[in-house]
Amino acid sequence: MKVFDLQRFLKEKRYTQKELAGLLSCTQPYLSAVLAGKKRFSEDRLKLIQSYFGNIDSYITEVEDTPNKPSPSPNKYNQGEEVIINRNILDLLQTQSEAILSQQRTMEKMIDEKMIQSETMLSQQRTIENMVAKKTNVQEDENVGCAGVSGSDLGK
Repeated sequence: MKVFDLQRFLKEKRYTQKELAGLLSCTQPYLSAVLAGKKRFSEDRLKLIQSYFGNIDSYITEVEDTPNKPSPSPNKYNQGEEVIINRNILDLLQTQSEAILSQQRTMEKMIDEKMIQSETMLSQQRTIENMVAKKTNVQEDENVGCAGVSGSDLGK
C-alpha cells in the first residue's frame, strides 16, 4: 500500500493545508484527516499533486498491510462497542420512538378498518349482483289480484 507523507511534503514545499486544498479542489478538513491517517490520497489526487509539483516519489513510501490489524469500519463505532450518550438525548430518542410506534399502530388500525369497509362493500355489491341475476320478469295483467294476508285463499 502506498502512503504519501503529506506532513513532510507541506513542510518542505512551504504550503499550508488551505493552499494545497485549493489546488486539489478539496477541503482543508479532508487534508487534516489525511494528516491524521484517517484518510488516504487516491491515485488520482497523487497524480494531480505530481502534475503541480513534479516528481513526488520521495514522499511516497510502500507500507505492508498488517493482516492482524482489523480494517477500519466505515461507521464511527464498531459493532458491540459501548457508546455513552447524554440522558436527555436518550430520553428524546425514546420519546420519538414511542411516538413513531404509536403512529404506526394508528396507521395499521386505519388500514384494517379500510380493509373491513372494502370487504363489506364487496359483499354488498355481490349481494346486489345476485339479486339482479335472480330477478324474474313479471308481466302485468288486468286479472292479477292480491293474495289475502291471512293466507286463507291459499287452499283454493
